[in-house]
Amino acid sequence: MEYIMLAMLILLLLMIVAMIIFVLWSGNRTVNQYSRSKSFINRGVDVDLGHMINEGSDFIPTDGVGTVYVSGIQSPEVKLYDRNKGIDYGPVSLESPKTFGSMSGRAEIRILYDNYISGMHFKIYLYNGMPYIMDLQSKNGTRLNGEVLKTPVAIKTNDVIQVGATYLYVTVLR
Repeated sequence: MEYIMLAMLILLLLMIVAMIIFVLWSGNRTVNQYSRSKSFINRGVDVDLGHMINEGSDFIPTDGVGTVYVSGIQSPEVKLYDRNKGIDYGPVSLESPKTFGSMSGRAEIRILYDNYISGMHFKIYLYNGMPYIMDLQSKNGTRLNGEVLKTPVAIKTNDVIQVGATYLYVTVLR
Protein backbone atom coordinates (compact mmCIF):
# COMPACT_ATOMS: atom_id res chain seq x y z
CA MET A 1 0.00 0.00 0.00
CA GLU A 2 2.87 2.37 0.85
CA TYR A 3 4.53 1.66 -2.53
CA ILE A 4 1.33 2.55 -4.39
CA MET A 5 1.03 5.86 -2.50
CA LEU A 6 4.72 6.61 -3.15
CA ALA A 7 4.31 5.82 -6.88
CA MET A 8 1.26 8.09 -7.11
CA LEU A 9 3.13 10.92 -5.36
CA ILE A 10 6.09 10.57 -7.75
CA LEU A 11 3.72 10.56 -10.75
CA LEU A 12 2.02 13.72 -9.48
CA LEU A 13 5.38 15.47 -9.02
CA LEU A 14 6.44 14.48 -12.55
CA MET A 15 3.22 15.94 -13.96
CA ILE A 16 3.80 19.23 -12.11
CA VAL A 17 7.39 19.43 -13.38
CA ALA A 18 6.18 18.71 -16.95
CA MET A 19 3.61 21.53 -16.71
CA ILE A 20 6.26 23.98 -15.45
CA ILE A 21 8.61 23.00 -18.28
CA PHE A 22 5.81 23.46 -20.84
CA VAL A 23 4.99 26.97 -19.55
CA LEU A 24 8.66 27.98 -19.58
CA TRP A 25 9.23 26.43 -23.02
CA SER A 26 6.21 28.13 -24.56
CA GLY A 27 7.71 31.55 -23.73
CA ASN A 28 5.95 34.22 -25.83
CA ARG A 29 3.67 31.81 -27.62
CA THR A 30 -0.02 32.54 -27.36
CA VAL A 31 -2.67 30.33 -25.86
CA ASN A 32 -6.01 30.50 -27.67
CA GLN A 33 -9.18 28.93 -26.36
CA TYR A 34 -12.44 28.68 -28.25
CA SER A 35 -14.95 28.50 -25.45
CA ARG A 36 -17.63 30.73 -24.00
CA SER A 37 -16.52 29.95 -20.48
CA LYS A 38 -14.09 31.94 -18.40
CA SER A 39 -10.75 30.46 -17.44
CA PHE A 40 -8.17 31.24 -14.83
CA ILE A 41 -4.84 31.51 -16.59
CA ASN A 42 -1.41 32.83 -15.64
CA ARG A 43 -1.43 33.17 -11.86
CA GLY A 44 -5.20 33.46 -11.38
CA VAL A 45 -6.00 36.28 -13.81
CA ASP A 46 -9.61 36.03 -14.96
CA VAL A 47 -9.73 36.18 -18.77
CA ASP A 48 -12.77 36.04 -21.04
CA LEU A 49 -11.74 33.72 -23.85
CA GLY A 50 -14.67 34.28 -26.19
CA HIS A 51 -15.76 32.02 -29.03
CA MET A 52 -15.48 31.37 -32.76
CA ILE A 53 -18.07 30.63 -35.43
CA ASN A 54 -17.57 28.62 -38.57
CA GLU A 55 -18.85 30.08 -41.85
CA GLY A 56 -18.11 27.83 -44.79
CA SER A 57 -14.55 26.57 -44.56
CA ASP A 58 -13.03 29.58 -42.77
CA PHE A 59 -13.13 30.36 -39.09
CA ILE A 60 -14.31 33.90 -38.50
CA PRO A 61 -13.30 35.48 -35.18
CA THR A 62 -16.26 37.03 -33.37
CA ASP A 63 -16.56 39.33 -30.39
CA GLY A 64 -14.86 38.31 -27.19
CA VAL A 65 -12.07 36.27 -28.75
CA GLY A 66 -9.14 36.67 -26.38
CA THR A 67 -5.46 36.00 -26.74
CA VAL A 68 -3.55 35.37 -23.56
CA TYR A 69 0.24 35.64 -23.39
CA VAL A 70 1.48 32.90 -21.06
CA SER A 71 4.71 34.76 -20.33
CA GLY A 72 2.81 37.90 -19.30
CA ILE A 73 4.15 40.03 -22.16
CA GLN A 74 2.01 43.12 -22.72
CA SER A 75 -0.67 43.00 -25.41
CA PRO A 76 -0.41 45.25 -28.46
CA GLU A 77 -2.07 48.64 -28.24
CA VAL A 78 -3.79 50.66 -30.94
CA LYS A 79 -3.96 54.37 -31.42
CA LEU A 80 -6.73 55.91 -33.53
CA TYR A 81 -6.23 59.49 -34.67
CA ASP A 82 -8.92 61.78 -36.09
CA ARG A 83 -6.89 64.19 -38.25
CA ASN A 84 -9.87 66.45 -39.02
CA LYS A 85 -10.65 67.14 -35.37
CA GLY A 86 -7.12 66.65 -34.02
CA ILE A 87 -8.33 64.07 -31.49
CA ASP A 88 -6.12 61.16 -30.47
CA TYR A 89 -7.93 58.03 -29.19
CA GLY A 90 -5.22 56.03 -27.52
CA PRO A 91 -3.05 54.30 -27.01
CA VAL A 92 -5.71 51.73 -26.16
CA SER A 93 -4.63 48.45 -24.56
CA LEU A 94 -6.11 45.34 -26.17
CA GLU A 95 -5.76 43.10 -23.12
CA SER A 96 -9.54 42.87 -23.40
CA PRO A 97 -11.84 43.79 -26.33
CA LYS A 98 -12.64 47.51 -26.60
CA THR A 99 -15.91 48.99 -27.88
CA PHE A 100 -16.11 52.35 -29.66
CA GLY A 101 -19.24 54.43 -30.09
CA SER A 102 -21.04 57.74 -29.60
CA MET A 103 -21.19 59.90 -26.50
CA SER A 104 -24.74 58.72 -25.82
CA GLY A 105 -23.86 55.01 -25.88
CA ARG A 106 -22.29 52.54 -23.48
CA ALA A 107 -19.05 52.15 -25.45
CA GLU A 108 -15.78 52.12 -23.54
CA ILE A 109 -14.22 54.65 -25.91
CA ARG A 110 -16.47 57.46 -27.12
CA ILE A 111 -15.87 59.15 -30.45
CA LEU A 112 -16.59 62.88 -30.19
CA TYR A 113 -18.59 65.26 -32.38
CA ASP A 114 -20.25 62.89 -34.87
CA ASN A 115 -24.04 62.38 -34.95
CA TYR A 116 -23.76 59.41 -37.35
CA ILE A 117 -22.03 57.09 -34.91
CA SER A 118 -24.07 54.44 -33.09
CA GLY A 119 -23.91 54.06 -29.31
CA MET A 120 -21.96 50.79 -29.73
CA HIS A 121 -20.48 51.15 -33.22
CA PHE A 122 -17.46 48.83 -33.51
CA LYS A 123 -15.13 46.67 -31.47
CA ILE A 124 -11.37 46.08 -31.65
CA TYR A 125 -9.95 42.92 -30.09
CA LEU A 126 -7.02 40.52 -30.36
CA TYR A 127 -7.04 37.26 -32.28
CA ASN A 128 -3.78 35.30 -32.67
CA GLY A 129 -1.87 38.35 -31.46
CA MET A 130 -3.32 40.60 -34.20
CA PRO A 131 -5.85 43.40 -33.64
CA TYR A 132 -9.18 42.84 -35.41
CA ILE A 133 -12.08 45.22 -36.01
CA MET A 134 -15.73 44.18 -36.07
CA ASP A 135 -18.83 46.28 -36.75
CA LEU A 136 -21.42 45.91 -33.98
CA GLN A 137 -24.45 46.08 -36.28
CA SER A 138 -24.23 49.86 -36.33
CA LYS A 139 -26.88 51.86 -38.17
CA ASN A 140 -24.47 53.47 -40.65
CA GLY A 141 -21.86 50.71 -40.82
CA THR A 142 -18.10 50.71 -40.44
CA ARG A 143 -15.60 50.96 -43.29
CA LEU A 144 -11.97 49.89 -43.32
CA ASN A 145 -9.90 51.46 -46.10
CA GLY A 146 -13.13 52.27 -47.94
CA GLU A 147 -14.59 48.74 -47.74
CA VAL A 148 -17.74 48.04 -45.71
CA LEU A 149 -17.03 45.58 -42.89
CA LYS A 150 -19.17 42.47 -43.18
CA THR A 151 -16.93 40.17 -41.13
CA PRO A 152 -14.11 40.90 -38.68
CA VAL A 153 -10.89 42.04 -40.37
CA ALA A 154 -7.31 42.40 -39.10
CA ILE A 155 -6.13 46.00 -38.82
CA LYS A 156 -2.62 47.35 -39.18
CA THR A 157 -0.77 50.65 -39.06
CA ASN A 158 -1.88 53.16 -41.72
CA ASP A 159 -5.35 51.59 -42.11
CA VAL A 160 -8.26 54.07 -42.10
CA ILE A 161 -11.47 53.33 -40.20
CA GLN A 162 -14.53 55.33 -41.26
CA VAL A 163 -17.46 55.59 -38.87
CA GLY A 164 -20.13 58.15 -39.67
CA ALA A 165 -18.32 61.26 -40.93
CA THR A 166 -15.18 60.44 -38.91
CA TYR A 167 -11.98 59.01 -40.37
CA LEU A 168 -9.70 57.34 -37.83
CA TYR A 169 -6.08 56.63 -38.80
CA VAL A 170 -4.71 53.45 -37.18
CA THR A 171 -1.34 52.95 -35.53
CA VAL A 172 -0.62 49.53 -34.00
CA LEU A 173 1.87 49.75 -31.12
CA ARG A 174 3.65 46.58 -29.99
